[in-house]
Amino acid sequence: MKDEFLAMLSHELRTPLNAVLEWTRMLRRGTLPPERTAAVLETIERNAAAQMQILEELLELSSMAADNLRFNVTPVDLPDLIGGAVETIRPAADAKAITVRVSIAESVRDITGDASRLRQVLWNLLANAVKFTPAGGRVEVTAVKAPPTSKSR
Repeated sequence: MKDEFLAMLSHELRTPLNAVLEWTRMLRRGTLPPERTAAVLETIERNAAAQMQILEELLELSSMAADNLRFNVTPVDLPDLIGGAVETIRPAADAKAITVRVSIAESVRDITGDASRLRQVLWNLLANAVKFTPAGGRVEVTAVKAPPTSKSR
């Protein structure tokens, strides 16, 4: 169980850190157009903050072990969350010449949820998609509003 936890933790920490390192390297090498600098710095800052959040959650591990897991449920701008997650994995996708396409339906805007946990889920899904997509491939991110479900009795 401990080994599984450490493997999961390393994955959670590695995803935002990889983005920070890759974007920083590109900035240092001067391989980014100057007009992208502000957006790249914002991505670096967002990923560093997210990694800090993960570390803070580790400090709450005793609460989780005691079945006292807390969610910070607030309105979440889903398109913004998806855009940030895509920018996080963009350097890895670019390195493999993987095209990342995003399609967000107009009906998908604010949702209610825990932004930090949703961000982690998106990072994991996207990082794995890039990892397991062959070079030159494509990753598609689509967000649509699910139709209401009918409850049967």
